[in-house]
This record gives sequence, C-alpha cells and structure tokens, in this order.
Amino acid sequence: MKKVLVTGVDQLITNVIVRLLNQMDGFSGVTVNSASEMAESLRASNYDILLIGAGFDQAQEQSMTNEALEICPNIKILEHYGGGSGLLKTELEELTKCTKQH
Repeated sequence: MKKVLVTGVDQLITNVIVRLLNQMDGFSGVTVNSASEMAESLRASNYDILLIGAGFDQAQEQSMTNEALEICPNIKILEHYGGGSGLLKTELEELTKCTKQH
C-alpha cells in the first residue's frame, strides 16, 4: 500500500483527491492544507508520496519540496493541479513505476 500525503490550499479539493485516492487499489491518502501541517505529518508518519496541489505559489512549492526531502529523503513528490481522477491515477501509477525501478 502506497501512503500518499496530499497537500493543497483548498480543503474541499484536497478532500476530494483523498477520497479518490482511497478508492484506488494500492493507495491510501491523508490530507493537509498548509506547509506546517505537511511537515508535522511527515514527521509523524511514513509516506511514500507527497502530492502538492493547487494554491501554493512557486516559492512555497519549492520550500515545501525542500522541507519534505529534508524530513523524508526517499519520498516521491508529485505536483497535481486537477484534471480529474483519471489523470491523477495515471500520474500516481507512473510515479509508482519510477519508484519500483530505483
């Protein structure tokens, strides 16, 4: 089971993404809505994937990426800005394939 931490500014959107993730075989998602919550969650539990969603500016995303890699050096990071569950599933499957190859 791949554990995914979903972060985004809009709680309604992140809740939908997590609901979709939890319906997909092999994935389990948890949501947070700020950089500080992301860091706290990464310290508290092991995640395989960090999904950064819409609402953060480029500097915030880079800072979050750097902090996530500092806390969890092996975490895979995916930026996702919508496009529906099909796109999300494809993105996660591609990321998972890359994970298996390394």
